[in-house]
Amino acid sequence: MENELINDKNVRLRESIVVTKEGLKVAYEIDNQSNEDIYVFDLMFRLAQGPVLDSSLVYTVVEDDLLTLFLGVLRIPEGLQVEIPDVPFARRLPAKETMKSVFKAPIPLPFRQPYEWNDREEMRFTSKIRLRIGYIFEKDLNPRPVMRKIGGVELFSVGYRQTIDVQRFLESQTSEVKMRVLVKP
Repeated sequence: MENELINDKNVRLRESIVVTKEGLKVAYEIDNQSNEDIYVFDLMFRLAQGPVLDSSLVYTVVEDDLLTLFLGVLRIPEGLQVEIPDVPFARRLPAKETMKSVFKAPIPLPFRQPYEWNDREEMRFTSKIRLRIGYIFEKDLNPRPVMRKIGGVELFSVGYRQTIDVQRFLESQTSEVKMRVLVKP
């Protein structure tokens, strides 16, 4: 990705990635030691009769035998026309505070990429895994995000255009974890 900043020294990610018989469990903590609030794009949703938060959803990117679990705003591929970009909801993390979260997903991990429409899927085995989470400093947002409540959770809606060029990333170290994942060939 162009102009990306990974792992700002004042915003830290700690994670635990475990594969069990029941599936994949990822627990993470984001520590915002900066002097500014940030918005973390980790609230994925599916559409039913309106948006429904779903903590089992995560974007998947497979390169060779590395699986990246991605929570954030994905750049629309060049040349692709998209009417409504896929943008997860964000949570506000105040300066000097920490947030914790957990998500669980089935194995094989379903393919999830909003800009791939190939119907075919195939099973791949990966031996490495990492977590990547997108966030934005409040000062970089113009206009301010819109606060909503869904299922009793306070979250923020931020537009694709105001996000994509200023999004920063937290990225975990790569872990040796073997698992099955569905990919589009």
